[in-house]
Amino acid sequence: MGDRTGVQSPIVVRHGPLTAKRSVLTQKMLAAIGELAASRSQSDVARMIGISTRTLQRWMKLPAFDSAYREARWLAYGQSIGRIRQAAGPAASIILRVMTDPNAPASVRLKAAELVLEYARAEWDIDGDESPPTINIIFEHDDPNNL
Repeated sequence: MGDRTGVQSPIVVRHGPLTAKRSVLTQKMLAAIGELAASRSQSDVARMIGISTRTLQRWMKLPAFDSAYREARWLAYGQSIGRIRQAAGPAASIILRVMTDPNAPASVRLKAAELVLEYARAEWDIDGDESPPTINIIFEHDDPNNL
């Protein structure tokens, strides 16, 4: 927890560092916070760390526990968003590949095209520009009457 100089060092929890005073949060409390932040149920967390569910619920009402739990959840959320952002490039590549695959069924290519337009429009809206133009999509080799 701290070194010989009395300086408090970070306590590493499953999803990020939390700083806490030893007298406020026990190791079991910190373990519970880490497991709760990992989206485990209260009953699973209580069983994992060897306490009753009621004890865990009492801990969750303590301001120091609640504050550390919120911080851990926020860190976990931030990491999740980061992973989603990293996956956005490959996801876009897959959607574009499906959209332009002449062997894919027209309905699948149309859905991929709708996704591209939906996200492009959302990006346009974020920029605060005027409304984007309406775009009609017709694939080569497709009969427009069969869409």
